[in-house]
Amino acid sequence: MLLAVCADLYADKVNLELSVNPAATVQELRSLICRVMDAEAELLRPPNYQRTPFDIHRLQIFNDQVLKWVDLVNNEQLHDGVQLYAFQPQTQWHTDVQKDLPPPRPPTWEQHPNHQSDGNIHQKGLPQHLVSGSSATHPSARAQWQHPNVTAQVHMASMHTGSKSSVRRGTAYETGRDGATEEEKVSYLFDEMDVEGRGALSAPDFIHWLRELIDVNDSNLQLLFDSADVHRRGLISKEEFRAFAKRFPNVSDIVFHRAADRWDVCNRELESRAAQQQMATNENYGNDITAELERLEQQKQKLLAQLSALEAESEELTRTVQTNQDLNTSVRTRQSVMHLEEKALMEKEIAMERNREALRDSEMRFLEQSQRFDMAAASLGSPRRSRQY
Repeated sequence: MLLAVCADLYADKVNLELSVNPAATVQELRSLICRVMDAEAELLRPPNYQRTPFDIHRLQIFNDQVLKWVDLVNNEQLHDGVQLYAFQPQTQWHTDVQKDLPPPRPPTWEQHPNHQSDGNIHQKGLPQHLVSGSSATHPSARAQWQHPNVTAQVHMASMHTGSKSSVRRGTAYETGRDGATEEEKVSYLFDEMDVEGRGALSAPDFIHWLRELIDVNDSNLQLLFDSADVHRRGLISKEEFRAFAKRFPNVSDIVFHRAADRWDVCNRELESRAAQQQMATNENYGNDITAELERLEQQKQKLLAQLSALEAESEELTRTVQTNQDLNTSVRTRQSVMHLEEKALMEKEIAMERNREALRDSEMRFLEQSQRFDMAAASLGSPRRSRQY
């Protein structure tokens, strides 16, 4: 899948062709873009200029259905020939500038003398499934950028309603209309009128342009075209247009300034629409954040209620544990007292049993002695009164 990825490198727009695997994720694509742009920036870096690694702050894709830039969030938004733009973090070394997107081209290192020997720079250190092949080897790479989706993006700032022409700000515009040279004005106007990129202006394109910009009737417009078409081919070459501008300096100057005015109006309208869309996006995002905050607040209240209930339950359990501990202490105290009392009773009972045994032994000894006494007395003939035992 062939994509166009544009970014600012050293105050200039660089729009590169990049061939990627359709199965690559957005995160993998961002990593690939960073490596490709980092290699490109290294080759384009001016002398003594601070080198900073390329990083992506925000990656957007041009949606050719609604004709606006949107954030790239998943690879389902990608398709062959789509245009991406990588915004970098704004630092003292980098600031994005407002300029037209140039036509996409292969990376510079693909034409670098060491390209064959050094290998494919943007594939170094990358998973092989990200890259489906170098854009330089793609036989239809140039043709694919005429895809309607990309054309809608490149031509989104068209100067004429219903016209196929696109606005391409050239050196004359970027220099400043008042400071532009005649050659810059001629080149700017010729490039704008040459809607097919053939290097020559047809009568319909030439007349349509002038009719849009100056108040001249069709017969005079045809006269101007015939005056420019010196070789009567029905086409005006750039050399013929240059001669026409010298022959009609007022007409060419007025056309140039009105074209620049139209571009300014168109650009402001685009910026206004972009600002309005961004405002709507920000508002929606703000609403989403507000709704999320409300949801989180509700969740917080629920969690606080659960926490309060858990704290109350914890306090109740603490009281129960303390009560049980007090009861256990009391029971252990009573058990200790009872053990002592039981021990005393058992010892007393044992002592009583010992006393009874001693008493029985004394009675037995007395009985034995009494019997011996009686027997002794009887043998001696001594009477002994009867004893009751």
